[in-house]
Amino acid sequence: MRDAIPAFFAIVGTALVTYVVSFAGWFASDTGYNRHVAAEKGLGTGNGLLDSLHSLWLYHVQAYSFHVGLDSEHPYEAHPAGWLLQLRPTNFYYRSYEYGEQGCEVAKCGAHILSVGNP
Repeated sequence: MRDAIPAFFAIVGTALVTYVVSFAGWFASDTGYNRHVAAEKGLGTGNGLLDSLHSLWLYHVQAYSFHVGLDSEHPYEAHPAGWLLQLRPTNFYYRSYEYGEQGCEVAKCGAHILSVGNP
């Protein structure tokens, strides 16, 4: 049982560091979504790293708050049981274009970003 505690912290610590590092581009950019929200709300400390981490925390709080209150049904919703098998891909972006817009060379064009993975 004694080995379980350090193993837990090693796994959770590694996961936390990996997750924060995955935001490297967000940290490096001044234009990332909610990148400076801590300072904008008057919660900044003047320490760039702490302000960035606080902004990252507030970014996640905002995303969580939005999704907790999201309960409207729609025709494209995917039941969580099918997520692992990717039974229904999630449409992140769709835009239709008319002839001449964004290089569209026919009457109508469309652009999609879907979460179709590689199982």
